[in-house]
Amino acid sequence: MPGRAQAATVPPGGLSPGQVQDQQAGASWPAAGITAARLRRLPVQVIAVATDGAAASERAQTMLETAYPIAGPAATVAELDGADPPVQTLAMEQQLADVIILASLPIGGCALAAGVAAALSERRRPFSLLRLTGAPLAPLRRWSR
Repeated sequence: MPGRAQAATVPPGGLSPGQVQDQQAGASWPAAGITAARLRRLPVQVIAVATDGAAASERAQTMLETAYPIAGPAATVAELDGADPPVQTLAMEQQLADVIILASLPIGGCALAAGVAAALSERRRPFSLLRLTGAPLAPLRRWSR
């Protein structure tokens, strides 16, 4: 294959279906900055297989799981997109934090109201007792200010 690269590069986000169709139509892959010999020594991280339907996808998954049993179950792009644990976990934790904040606001408001009511009640009690013992009203009004 004269003029063709021995090693190609794939963008970090992978290829879109349109890019895969362009590659299948004969477009050339972009050359990688690594030699084919060095590439053979690197471990395989992902195997991407383009399919044209559910049946072909199932066959590809079965073949990959048979050929590479240590890698675990094969997954489609749709399965991987829907199962992003960090994003789901972050959203759940944020929702839980919102619920806790919203639940704590009324509880804090009730505690504040109870504290104010208790303070007013405690302040009025000594004046009521003094008034019952016969203290004149004018000095009591001066002390309450």
